[in-house]
Amino acid sequence: MAAESGKVGKTRGLDCPICFESYGSSINVPMVLSCGHTLCENCVGKNRRAGEKVLCPFDSSLWTVTKNFALLQILELEARPGVHAADTKAAAGEQQNCDICCGEDGETILHDATVYCIDCEQYLCDQAARLHGRTKTTREHAVVPMEDAEFRKARPQPSCPFHGMPIEYLCLEDDCLVCVKCLPCPIHNGHRCKAIPEALADENRMISADLIQEGRGKIDLVSRALRVAEETIDGVDERQRLVKGQVNSYVDELEAVLQQQRNELLKRVDETTTSKLKILSAQAEALRCILESLVNGVDHLERHDTNEARDLLMKRAFRKSVENTHLSMEPDALNDLEFVAREGTQEMLGSLGEVAESGPCAFNTTAGGPGVLAYQMQAQKGMKFTVSARSRTSLPVTCGGERVSIKVDKNLNPEWQVEDVGNGTYEVEYRLNSDRLRDERSFRLFVRLNSKDIQGSPFTVPVRKDYNYVVDRSLQGIGLVSGGIIDGDYIFVALYSQNQIVKVRRDTGAQEQRIPVNGQPYGMCVDGHLLYVCLYNTHYVGVYNKETGAQERMLGGPGVFMNPVGLAQEGEELFITEHVAHRLQVVRKDDGTPIRRLEDATLRSPFGLLLDEQHIYISSNTGNHVKVYSKGTLNLVHTVGESGGQFLQSPISLAQEDDILFVGCNGNNLVQLYRKGTFEALGTIHNVNQPYGACTHENFLYLCCMGVSAVTVLRPSFLDPSPHARKGPTVPFAPTGAGTLEGIAGGGGIGEAGVLGLGGVEFEDGTENGSDLERRRGGRDALLRGEGDGMMRAGSRGETGGRAAVRGHAGDGMVPALNAGPADHDLVDFGDGDY
Repeated sequence: MAAESGKVGKTRGLDCPICFESYGSSINVPMVLSCGHTLCENCVGKNRRAGEKVLCPFDSSLWTVTKNFALLQILELEARPGVHAADTKAAAGEQQNCDICCGEDGETILHDATVYCIDCEQYLCDQAARLHGRTKTTREHAVVPMEDAEFRKARPQPSCPFHGMPIEYLCLEDDCLVCVKCLPCPIHNGHRCKAIPEALADENRMISADLIQEGRGKIDLVSRALRVAEETIDGVDERQRLVKGQVNSYVDELEAVLQQQRNELLKRVDETTTSKLKILSAQAEALRCILESLVNGVDHLERHDTNEARDLLMKRAFRKSVENTHLSMEPDALNDLEFVAREGTQEMLGSLGEVAESGPCAFNTTAGGPGVLAYQMQAQKGMKFTVSARSRTSLPVTCGGERVSIKVDKNLNPEWQVEDVGNGTYEVEYRLNSDRLRDERSFRLFVRLNSKDIQGSPFTVPVRKDYNYVVDRSLQGIGLVSGGIIDGDYIFVALYSQNQIVKVRRDTGAQEQRIPVNGQPYGMCVDGHLLYVCLYNTHYVGVYNKETGAQERMLGGPGVFMNPVGLAQEGEELFITEHVAHRLQVVRKDDGTPIRRLEDATLRSPFGLLLDEQHIYISSNTGNHVKVYSKGTLNLVHTVGESGGQFLQSPISLAQEDDILFVGCNGNNLVQLYRKGTFEALGTIHNVNQPYGACTHENFLYLCCMGVSAVTVLRPSFLDPSPHARKGPTVPFAPTGAGTLEGIAGGGGIGEAGVLGLGGVEFEDGTENGSDLERRRGGRDALLRGEGDGMMRAGSRGETGGRAAVRGHAGDGMVPALNAGPADHDLVDFGDGDY
């Protein structure tokens, strides 16, 4: 076609504004976004974001997309110049030309038609109508004026601009009229269509008196909105002139100030120069006089002067010149005049200001917090999240006063309140009907600013009913990890056998810094720029600069602490568990001065330590339980592991998230989950190899697993896999072993759903091949690729399905899979076209 050859697009402007390729009906098909912008199908694919919505490159918003049929018709007409122009005009309701009149050269003469011949189905001008009435074969035809009602009844249906056939069907998929030849063509092939009479009958049934009344009401609503939009347009134009005036006035004032500064500086240059010249000129004149006296005196002494009076004066002047000790031989003023610019002036003037939109913009406004990540059924007070308002230019809107509202589908009866913090942020708290929510897996949460959806709205919020955790990723190649603490985008990991702390990125596992410490590190805490570390074998708590790694000071020592292992900080106090002394000490964080001490005969080999608002949690390693003490009185409140069939085997690490208490057990390689307060068992995470350290961040659980020299990151099963889980490993300091993985030593690493290596064996189906691939018990397994002798085993989904995670070792380590547990997937129909 002509359009696809590039001639149509290039000559008539029918080309994509992104890739500049010409549109066509089969290649580079034009697609129109609901915002009105048109792109080719290739560029639409590049801009896809969530679901079927497309990110518009011009207004940076997500929109639905359909084919641009109007543009396709133009392209088809360009490719089919013989299609009768009258049919197109008839379809558009425009003035028709006479179908009979032609010139001598056969070209159509554009006479306006005034009548229509029903029998011939032709439009006729006055002259052609008179000839039509005289011709024997046509004088009996029914000819009616085009303005009569009979013409409106008899005139033909609009013809298809592509095929010249009568329009007979409505395409329900593309919401356009088509002919019988359109149905099998690529544009409409397979689409649901209805005959026009049937579709019209359906529409007539849907047009009720209530709908008409609603339409009348909407006319007023749209009219008011149009009036407001037009007034806003006028206001924007006026505001443009005002802001331009402000910019010009501001720059003019700056130019005046700069000119004044220029004049003052130049005047100061002149004044300083004049002063220097006066001083130097006077000195030069004095030196010139002395020089003349010395020269004349020397000349006078070399000859005999008979005039005694003159001889006396000359000799006295010479002697005084020679004996003059006040004579300055250095210049009294230096040639040191220079201009010293005010520091930072050019940088300041490099940006005189910003042209900003101060009003909030919904599609740039964001929401964050647990309330948009997951709804927890156990949250008695509801869920919270924060809305941060931003302008169209993405600048923070620092004033409040905007209308923030939420809406939840599925008729869950939300109760919600919004607190306007006043600095452009809004704290939202909402609670849903638990009985109605009990059977739901997720719901859609609409967050609106001034009645418009903010960025990401509607949010699909999973409903948290269980406490099943699955492996998200593994930060490998670290070493024998013995503890960890989250700090922003990083996790500090203790390496007890290397006497080091390694700073690791939470998302990629990249190791950016290693801090040497004076002993075997275990428990840690971060306070500002300081990192506090328990040094087990030297009996100190080391304090280090977390940025530079420099040692700041050492607290305690032999006789003060005995094998410190667990550490927590609150205010000015440090809480420290002493493994061998079987006690807890509270000391000042600045100098280590003891404040109070907890000694309990039932607390044996304390290890992990955790604080909340009211309690102190201590894992009793050899006592096989967790002790809970009152923070204020240090009295024992509860012992976890002694009642209700609960049993812990060598609990060693503790972490908390919302109302969950995580207990990592070294004896049986699992993590027990308890509800804080009631301490009812919530679930168990299996197959964690020696969890010596545990910490949480944004619903993710980080386990420092000494048995595999890695930090295993787990997520609640209701959360989607994190984006960085799809990127594969990024481990600069990798373990040694056979094979390579993208330049990294070791034969395996964590990929999107299993091990991703190079070469080696590959299994994609569900067959069993010796010990290389476990039998699948339900659903898909991860694609397995290994290399060299670093064989890996694929993960089984288990009897009830779920995504498996595969853990790999460098070298020849054959490692079994971790069962991820159940992960069913249901399709939810919201009833409005979204699923």
